[in-house]
Amino acid sequence: MARCEDLKSPGGKLAIAQAVARFANGEHGGIVVVGMRGKRIPGGEIINSICPVPVDGRTLRNYQQAIEQHLYPPPDYLDIELV
Repeated sequence: MARCEDLKSPGGKLAIAQAVARFANGEHGGIVVVGMRGKRIPGGEIINSICPVPVDGRTLRNYQQAIEQHLYPPPDYLDIELV
């Protein structure tokens, strides 16, 4: 689960790219959830707070650009969805 990062900051852009890279390098891929903060517990992680993300085309482009700027080569089969 990704933290609620501000994509206007270099650290926020890097954090989302790192989250995507972790799953892209895994054998079975995964899902990165943005807009919720997680808390580690024995055996996994739980959602402990919500920080809403604007649901619009600009937000989608910002996530795509952050990933494209920080990951090379870009991950195969990456699908970014706003829900």
